[in-house]
Amino acid sequence: MRQLDELVDLLDRQARHLQAKLAVLRRMAECVRHGDVKGLDAVLAEQTGLIEVEGGLDQQMGSARAQVAEALGLPLEQATLGRLVETLDGPAAMALGDRRERLLTLIAEIRRASSSLNQLVRHAMELNRQVLAAVSGTEHEGRTYSRTGTARQNDALSTFGRTV
Repeated sequence: MRQLDELVDLLDRQARHLQAKLAVLRRMAECVRHGDVKGLDAVLAEQTGLIEVEGGLDQQMGSARAQVAEALGLPLEQATLGRLVETLDGPAAMALGDRRERLLTLIAEIRRASSSLNQLVRHAMELNRQVLAAVSGTEHEGRTYSRTGTARQNDALSTFGRTV
């Protein structure tokens, strides 16, 4: 079935895209660890390009899913990869099942890498806050944001006045 071949091709493209996202997250973490601001800027630009590609890929995936659902007589909401693997048999089911497992593995790796990067950035921010407090001679005054999520004004930590 031509629609399934197109879907498999899109799943392979999506896997490559997720691998690229994972590589970007790992390079971001390295840049943060080494304090490489220029490298981080380059990686962030690459991430922006990946985000732009992702939108088109998602749109193509939705179209391919709709075509496969129509060809198999399934409602669109039931045309998930898991459901297609259950519905189909033979090589088509195996191909989709392999791609599904690969995507799930990549998504789990991206979640772990993202969580790790998030913790690393939080740690770096806390170190920066402590350095600023030590340099400015102020004691720890709490977090930057209030409980309601609004930014607190703290002119004591400002290097320049508000008129700059």
